[in-house]
Amino acid sequence: LDYPIINHHRYEVRTWVNPMSSLGMDRHYEVLDEQHRVVARAVGKWVIVDDERYVLIKPATLSSLDLNQHEALNQKAIDPMYLDYPSVSDSPTLSLLRTVVDSEIDFNHHMNNVVYLDYIESLLKLSNRNRPIKDYQITYSQSLFLGDMVRLSLYDYEETAIVYGVLDKTQKVAFRAILHFNSY
Repeated sequence: LDYPIINHHRYEVRTWVNPMSSLGMDRHYEVLDEQHRVVARAVGKWVIVDDERYVLIKPATLSSLDLNQHEALNQKAIDPMYLDYPSVSDSPTLSLLRTVVDSEIDFNHHMNNVVYLDYIESLLKLSNRNRPIKDYQITYSQSLFLGDMVRLSLYDYEETAIVYGVLDKTQKVAFRAILHFNSY
């Protein structure tokens, strides 16, 4: 967030998609305030999933991408940010068990992506983490469905926090997130 977001103000959201690649596509977002200043930016990774087998469908060709786009995708694929998560067996700062409820389910019959952020925010509030979030990245491993119980574990560090969402029944990681905080 570049500027604080204030209740009862008008905001404009702009969004655009980068070309499809073998890794999916990036959807970019910008939120502008009434003075047309960018107050928030985000990037979401979108992929195509076979809804019967729950597997990724990869595009057959990358011919529409130029060499620079290939290089950028390769860098994203091996970004160290993806590799710096602690082991699930490490002791978390805080842990919380949540059950997916009906109001959190979207038209695809799984938990809506926005709810993951709500889960993370609730965990941060319980930890008394009062610093504003600078940016975050969520990696989704599997969908959550109605009635699923997910254990949220917070690993709190000075400038960052890491959250794991682990299915209680199977002990499989459903999602993980890394958050960077603004310095005071």
